[in-house]
Amino acid sequence: EHGDSPSGLRAFAELVEAHPTNLVLGNAFRMEVYRLKRQFLVAARARGERSPAFPDFFRAEPLATLTRIAAKNPTKELRVQIGLSYVDLMVLDPALEVRAPASIDSVHAFTSVLADHPYDVPALVGRGLNHLNRPRKLVWPEHPAPPANAASRDLALATAVGAKVGGASQRVKGVLLLLLGDAFAHEGKAGIARSWWTLAAEATNDRGVQAELAIRAGWPEPEMQDRLEARLEERM
Repeated sequence: EHGDSPSGLRAFAELVEAHPTNLVLGNAFRMEVYRLKRQFLVAARARGERSPAFPDFFRAEPLATLTRIAAKNPTKELRVQIGLSYVDLMVLDPALEVRAPASIDSVHAFTSVLADHPYDVPALVGRGLNHLNRPRKLVWPEHPAPPANAASRDLALATAVGAKVGGASQRVKGVLLLLLGDAFAHEGKAGIARSWWTLAAEATNDRGVQAELAIRAGWPEPEMQDRLEARLEERM
């Protein structure tokens, strides 16, 4: 049974609770809730509703279930899903008043994973993407403030660990290299960014990655940070 009903989603949550170290299952539960919320928002906006309220049975999900289970059994996999759930909140509602606290909570979740597992690639990528997608000119309400190179530091380590472990598809390798280039561009290091984007182009023929690289190839260096930020906002 799918999660389209209260009983279906409850059964899904029970599976996650029974298998708290199963990353695939936890991810499937999180993405099912995301699908339900996205589907609901599309339908509500088609009816002209500007601020629709989610149905009770999935309003607080998946965080309600994941945090409840993690309170008893804080596995690495559950904490990664919690961090990703906050990212989902930002995508579903990118308004800054939602995005800022959600990003901070997401970073805290990924940091808790990395404190115990410093080379966990999903947590490194998740935390790095949070830093990459923060507007440069806004003072983020986070204390202590992250270092200026927080995005490139995490994404560089994720790329290095992924290369050492191996097994990733050509597309995943290309995406990681693209993101690493973005991180350096975000930090104002255009030359280093272009070097990583060149490696991304060589790593994969994936159309999506190649399309993103083609867009970046046309950015003049003085405009690179602003153009990247606009592109990331557009994709959010």
